[in-house]
Amino acid sequence: MRELHRKFATILWDVDGTLVNSNDQHAYAWQQALEKNGFLFRYKRIRQLIGMGGDKIIPELTGLKASSPVGRKISRDRAEIFAKQYLPAVQPLPMTRQLLKTLLVDGFDMAIASSAKKEEMEKILKQGQIDDLLTFSGEAENSKPSPDVLLSALEKISASKDAAIMIGDTPYDIIAAHLAAIPIISFRSGGWDDDDLKGSLAIYTDPRDFLAHLFHSPLYGVGATTGDMFHIPREIPDIGSAVRP
Repeated sequence: MRELHRKFATILWDVDGTLVNSNDQHAYAWQQALEKNGFLFRYKRIRQLIGMGGDKIIPELTGLKASSPVGRKISRDRAEIFAKQYLPAVQPLPMTRQLLKTLLVDGFDMAIASSAKKEEMEKILKQGQIDDLLTFSGEAENSKPSPDVLLSALEKISASKDAAIMIGDTPYDIIAAHLAAIPIISFRSGGWDDDDLKGSLAIYTDPRDFLAHLFHSPLYGVGATTGDMFHIPREIPDIGSAVRP
């Protein structure tokens, strides 16, 4: 049997939609918070933006700065609505815990690269039953698709970018990874189609699917004969026409 060797030392994890089923809940919380403050948007329009941080979503939808008084009010309302109405419905995606435990046992360093705020992310990790396996590494001034979140997470755990890979579920994760010059694996569990996830080294359905194919994945490079497998495309994915349910 061929001996397996890890091709990366560090995994940067997105959480919402990648490890827990929270993308829909976030979209509904945003919709209600915006409506409470006088902004009406269809759910579908908001759902397409989940994966960005509030500093991107608020100006995208309202034209207001997230730091404006109304922007801060929308953000506070959204956080309160999510915590009270939607967080209790968040569940880990299939085999999430088993996947993380397997990767930890195999020696991967892991950190969270999410646009969420620390307090909310800690609650999501606990609700998803993985707070003992992953800890929030910290926030960055600019959320995804800016690469700052990824680079900040690596800095916090003193990890090398050259040995890191990202795992996420949205085109915003892919753009952030490309801008940071870090390869990425994507899951469909966030609600995006394969065409929307172009630029990933590989695409899997969810944590269970990834775990089933783990030792034939880019993490171990099984079957790869050249460095081309880990080439990061120069072209940034076009998310302008992406449509989600």
